[in-house]
Amino acid sequence: LTQTAAASRPALFKAATRTDTPAQLARLVSFFTETDRTKLPIAAMGIGTLGLESRRQLDRLGSALTYVSLGDVNIPGQLTLGQLRRARRAYTK
Repeated sequence: LTQTAAASRPALFKAATRTDTPAQLARLVSFFTETDRTKLPIAAMGIGTLGLESRRQLDRLGSALTYVSLGDVNIPGQLTLGQLRRARRAYTK
C-alpha cells in the first residue's frame, strides 16, 4: 500500500483506522513498525476505544504526525495537547 502511494510522491502517508480491540491496535502498530518509513514518512493513528493508547504508542514509535485537540476532543481516542505533552515527558525521561 505504501509503495503504491510512494509512486505519487506524497509528503507522507496517513493511516487512520478503528482501534476498538487489542487486535486492531496490534495490527496498526505492526503495520507501522514493519513498514519502511525511510522513503515515505507515515502518520499513523487509531480512532475509537483504544485510540488514545494507539496515539501514545505510535507517537513514541515515531509517527510523522500526532493529531491533538487544542480544546475539546473531536473524535474518540484523540489526545488533547496537554495529554500529549505529559505522555512525551514521561517517555523522554
